[in-house]
Formats: sequence, structure tokens, C-alpha cells
Amino acid sequence: MIIKQFIIVPFLKTTMKSIDSVIKIASRCNINCKYCYMYNMGDSSYRMQPKYMTLETVKNLAIKAKEYCTLKNVKAFHFIFHGGEPLLTKIEYFQKILDTIKEHLYPEIYPVFSIQTNATLITDEWAFFIKKNKINIGISLDGDKSVNDENRIDHRGHGTYDRVIKGINVLKKHDINVSILSVINVNSDPVATYNHLKYLGIDSVDFLIPDHNYDNAPATIKHDLTYKREETPYADWLLKIFDLWFMEEKPIDIRFFRYSLIVFLGGNISFDYIGTDTNDVFVIETNGDIEPVDSLKICGENFTKTNRNVNQTSFSEATKTPIIDLYIHSKNKDKQCVQCQKCPIFEICGGGFIPHRYHSGNGFDNPSIYCSDLIKLFTYIQNTLLNQLDIKEKENMEYLDTKKIKSVLDTVYN
Repeated sequence: MIIKQFIIVPFLKTTMKSIDSVIKIASRCNINCKYCYMYNMGDSSYRMQPKYMTLETVKNLAIKAKEYCTLKNVKAFHFIFHGGEPLLTKIEYFQKILDTIKEHLYPEIYPVFSIQTNATLITDEWAFFIKKNKINIGISLDGDKSVNDENRIDHRGHGTYDRVIKGINVLKKHDINVSILSVINVNSDPVATYNHLKYLGIDSVDFLIPDHNYDNAPATIKHDLTYKREETPYADWLLKIFDLWFMEEKPIDIRFFRYSLIVFLGGNISFDYIGTDTNDVFVIETNGDIEPVDSLKICGENFTKTNRNVNQTSFSEATKTPIIDLYIHSKNKDKQCVQCQKCPIFEICGGGFIPHRYHSGNGFDNPSIYCSDLIKLFTYIQNTLLNQLDIKEKENMEYLDTKKIKSVLDTVYN
């Protein structure tokens, strides 16, 4: 049964509460992706960061994490090791980082560990380390060789695909589950991309819309501050995959689609483009600075700086800073522009990902620059889901038909 397979089990997993934190244990990267918000989108503050996080900072991070979980009555803290490239850290030192965290959290708080890596540095030794410590592993890959190597290049301008595949194969040899993070390239064939990722034997994929805003719009769409536009290249790309994915008997997990279906069936979640829940995610830089989501770096130099640091400041105190408070509550209706407040699909998208709303002239008082894409995506997905439901009262349910996309846009922008 489609609904049981796609929704019920994943929904139970999704509602397990934890505090999430992106830990920048390395501030540099061994590759140089063209679209990277850390290094190539206008914020050079990484140059002021130490290359690696010290164990003293790790200890204070763990202490503050435990305090915050206790305050929030949450029993798990998710440490997402990131960069830069976290595997630039030596294995022995990485083990000390994990041991320090465990020492200061157990037994009251359970630490969950994940690594987001470009996979070019993975060896058998790293695979042993990952498996021994039960670390979830996410790998960045945009598609096949031609698609991936268009943007994911090294510092000499060479593509990284072959090295990534080598790393994936090492992990698979050690029976380690692999998740993929893939930035959408609308010039690629979405079905070919999806089939290629399935061919690699991955467990899940998270398709990401590129980080752009009104000051730096994607070349694929026209825009102005009247917001409304007819072209929807990102929705069109994703929906070609959705049509295949939704009808598959044993699909791979695609978070964007799964979360959409959960929200349509009454759940609420915290995700960049979906839901209206609070965003309980912190970013910790290598020097211990506490910041909001790092994609906000596309908004300008030092934009994410808060003058709060885990070596001196609690997470609770950091949430009171304007930029972190804005991010945490960015899905609240009172944080939205007029267009989003009256939009029929607001309860689904929550106004979209906050960095995508930014314009230097009026801050975040705008719909997402991808608003038209989101409207088309969610109306289509919801309509597809409702067509599959065997509910007697279905005809009485309020939902947006994909045929009404244009009228939805008129409702929002007129």
C-alpha cells in the first residue's frame, strides 16, 4: 500500500525529537564547488576561522549541548560534522572529539553522530572509524560524471566524480549505508540523475535547491520584486522524479517528497522548504562561534555572526540574538511577508527557506525567490497524494488542484 510505505513508518521516525547542530570541525575544504555558500557566495569570514576545532571547544560545546537538552527536555543531541571538509581532520583526533562529547553527555543525553563529506578522502581506515562509531554518513554528489563535474571541482578545476565514486565503493565494501546530498542542476536530465543515484545503491537522497536570493538570483529564472513569474524550472525538474518515485514499490528515501507527504497528512516538521515548525538547528564554527544556518552566508559578509560562542555562552542565550531568533522562528506566520501570509499553501511551505527570501533593500520581507516553484511542487504532490487516498470524505477536503496553479499565484500576488 503506497500510503503505508511512504508515510507511516517514516513519519514515526521523523517525530523523534532531537536538537541538531552542524559542527564545523574543519573550516577549509579540499575541493572548490562553484556554488558553495561557504567560500564562493560573497562571505569570506571563513578566512578568520582556525582550521580545526580544539578539544577545549569540543568539551564546552558538549557541556552547552547537555544543558540545552535538559532545558528543552530532549534526550538526544545530533552532532552533524561538517566543514569545509570534516575528513581533513586526522582519524585519531576525530576519535578524541567523539570521546570528549560522549564523556560530557552520557548517560543523560544520547549523542547522535553524522558526517557530511565530499567522500574524496575516504579510505578503509576511515570506513573502519565510521562503522566502529556508528556514524551516519552523507555524501555530496550531483549526478553522473558530466553533471557532477560541472560544479563540484577541486582547486585545480578538475572534476571530483571519480574520487567520490571510489569513496562510495569503499563504504559499500564495509557495508556502510550511504545517503546522498545532491544540488539540483536544472540543465541535467532529472530521470537520468535519479536512475544513476539508484544504480549506485544508495539508501536515500536529499535534493537541494541551489542557494540564491534576490541579490543573486539563479540564471535559470527571471525575477524582480513583483515576485510573480511563470517559469518553474526547479519544480519541473523535481516532479519528473516524483512521478517515478511515488509509484515505485520499493523507492529510495527522498526527504523532500517524504516530508511533503507527511505535512499533507497532518504532520508538522522542521525542514528548509517544508512545514511551519521551529528550526532548532545551530551551526558551531571552528572557534566555537554559535551561528544560525550557514546558508545565510549568501546574504553578505559576516551576515551570520552573533558574537556568541560555546566557550562562554549557552545555547539558550544565543537564541536571543536577532539573527538566530529570526532563523528559529522563520516559519512563523508573523515573520512572513504579506504575500506569504495570505498564501493558500503557507501551512505547507512555511514561506520557504529563509536565505532564499533575502533582498538587501528590504531584508526578508519577501517570498522565496523560488516561490512559483514551491507552489507548483506542492499543489501537484498534494493532488497526486489525494488521488491515491481511499477516503469517503475526500471530496470534502480542501486542497489545491494543480490546474489552479495560476489562480493560486493570482491570489498571492494580486
